[in-house]
Amino acid sequence: MIKVLHIVTLMNRGGLETWLMDSLRKIDRSKIQFDFLVQRDCEGIFDNEIHSLGGKVIRCIGAPNPFAFSWNYKKALLGHGPYDIVHSHVHHFSGIVNFLSKLYGVPVTISHCHNEIYKDRASLSPSKYAYIKLTEYLIRRFSDYGLGCSMPAASDLFGSDWEQLDNVKVLHCGIDIDSYRKEVDKSSVCRSLNLEDNKLLIGHVGSFEYQKNHEYLIDTLEELKKRGLDFNAILIGNGDLVPLIKDKVRGLGLEANVTFLGDRDDVPRLLKAMDIFIFPSHFEGLGLALIEAQAAGTSCVISDSIPEEATVIAPLVTRLSLDSGVTVWCDKIYDIVNKRNVDRHKCYEGVKESTFNIDNSVQSLSTLYRSLLKRQEL
Repeated sequence: MIKVLHIVTLMNRGGLETWLMDSLRKIDRSKIQFDFLVQRDCEGIFDNEIHSLGGKVIRCIGAPNPFAFSWNYKKALLGHGPYDIVHSHVHHFSGIVNFLSKLYGVPVTISHCHNEIYKDRASLSPSKYAYIKLTEYLIRRFSDYGLGCSMPAASDLFGSDWEQLDNVKVLHCGIDIDSYRKEVDKSSVCRSLNLEDNKLLIGHVGSFEYQKNHEYLIDTLEELKKRGLDFNAILIGNGDLVPLIKDKVRGLGLEANVTFLGDRDDVPRLLKAMDIFIFPSHFEGLGLALIEAQAAGTSCVISDSIPEEATVIAPLVTRLSLDSGVTVWCDKIYDIVNKRNVDRHKCYEGVKESTFNIDNSVQSLSTLYRSLLKRQEL
């Protein structure tokens, strides 16, 4: 049995957390055990399922204070270990996590980057810049292996020369592609949401935070309404900015057009019912929601800040600069509305054969774990 401790913030719904849960469901649990160390003192949506699948959820409060975290982390490792592998998903803080992991005797440490956060380092404060440089040193010194969910994410955490390092690679996080196999009736989905089924259905999936750029999305919807487009928009997700975005919707008179759905466990069904998926993120490590939308066969209008690797079904995806303005975004949406002709099953098959299929992702992860442990034994 290989015991792996994943370091995360909280096991709520999000791209990373959903991938970890899909991996836990698919991985051979007779050979590999996943436990999750979380940094929030509250229950996550996935906690009960983790327990039902044989894993543990361990609370370790203290981050970002390295001294408070160190004491609690040591108690967690002593109380629930020993672990063969610590797999850290907390961006630059992974440097501190893996330094402590080695200090406390963990054989294998992995730093995994899921976002591109510090692209513009010139704007960082001196203290933030010092933190970044210190943790990057710790990552290189104390991580046995580095993973990025995309090439930009790998560059963000491991440096622009990451491709020259023999212990860093890109591992695409997969989705549970089987969830997108069934046909979905848009009318029944709309009725279940108390929406009219004869209107264009626009959607977005993502946490309500700056990164996802909901304000730009709402501005785009306002422009569509001004042009007379008859639509409903469903926003899936939760987060600190929900009240702000709801206020903006009210202020623009879009309440009749925009529905906030919160966290959902039927995202594949909702994505397959959508006519257009809009994804205007300021930045993304990859953007798993975009992969899911393509698996659903839904036309996508996205910002050009999203890594090129996330385009699997090219005819589905339209990339636009945020600087081009909502007028250009609306023009493209109108083009899509007038030219929609998508074979959703072919889109499903295309994603199924890609590296974004969870089966391929889990196989790569399992192989990596075994090879790293075998290397330690030599």
